[in-house]
Amino acid sequence: GRAATAGAAAPVAGGEAGGHCGDVSTMVLIPEVYRAVKQMGAGTPILAAGGIATLLLYIVNGIFDETNRLDAGYAKQSASSAIHSSLENLESLIHDNAVWDDAVANAYGDINTEWLNGTWGDATALGIYDHVNLVERSGRTLYAARNGDQTEDSAENIYGNEILELLAPMPADETLFKVTSGIVRKDNKLYVVAAAPILPTSEDVKIPNGKARYLIFGKTVDNKLLAELSRRDKDLDSRVYWRE
Repeated sequence: GRAATAGAAAPVAGGEAGGHCGDVSTMVLIPEVYRAVKQMGAGTPILAAGGIATLLLYIVNGIFDETNRLDAGYAKQSASSAIHSSLENLESLIHDNAVWDDAVANAYGDINTEWLNGTWGDATALGIYDHVNLVERSGRTLYAARNGDQTEDSAENIYGNEILELLAPMPADETLFKVTSGIVRKDNKLYVVAAAPILPTSEDVKIPNGKARYLIFGKTVDNKLLAELSRRDKDLDSRVYWRE
């Protein structure tokens, strides 16, 4: 605030997101500077130093206006390799959960809600992912849970129409496995999302009528997640790709 009052062209705010140098980390410092300048009513721009600063300012200013497109292979100028890390974690997790005889037994036909709650729903409270949906290829939601509780939230209500674009690259032969993932923006919230068809591991187990149901894991992107991921991945770049 004093810098703006003194007539500084642009206060520079920076540190280190993990808090390994200086008294205040970047993740804390930049919002404080932003609020101080805003409260003064000053139109002074703020220069945020450090790779994570780009991500934080995107969130503070709500300018993730490009991230609602799920065109496969389309480069996004709005995130970092930290987000890649989160996507990779979800992709690995959904692979382990979707290719599973028990999942086929409980997620097809009349779904076993008790099993889904105990296996996937309760896990939404653990922080690895905070949303889970079971959907048909059309996007119709058959089961949903969020933050440890079963809900009536459809995948479309959470992620918007982009959920259909996430499912679109799935093979026409629904007995074939594929993981798709990406970033979705809806109602000024960002989510990393991964989807895959639920298929058996055993050759003698078949999905009914060859029509797959799809498991979707989603994780809300917030400052806490970005700070955690940035500590593990210091080399931030300027692009995130929608992946199949």
